[in-house]
Amino acid sequence: MAIGLSVGAAAFTAFFSLALNRCVRIDVAFSGYVFATREVLGVSRIIEKIVGMSDFGLRKVIVPTGNTAQIYAHEREHPEDFGNVTIMPCGSCLEIINAGIF
Repeated sequence: MAIGLSVGAAAFTAFFSLALNRCVRIDVAFSGYVFATREVLGVSRIIEKIVGMSDFGLRKVIVPTGNTAQIYAHEREHPEDFGNVTIMPCGSCLEIINAGIF
């Protein structure tokens, strides 16, 4: 897990959005470390991030595939924590692009 690099997925999406001249939906958030091979790697403190995104009113959260076991285990024990957020695991930059973010 990468510590402090979870902004990579959001930064990638911002640059891709700029290149396409298309706006990203305002109700989507991102977390994930983007590796040089365009893989999206797991990050630390993902549960806290999702809870914060839910509290802020976001509807969809793009998370690293590497964090899914941790996320789903928490969701089973505390289903109320994530509110109405749709959690979408992505393992690559291509999956982020295809996740319906535009």
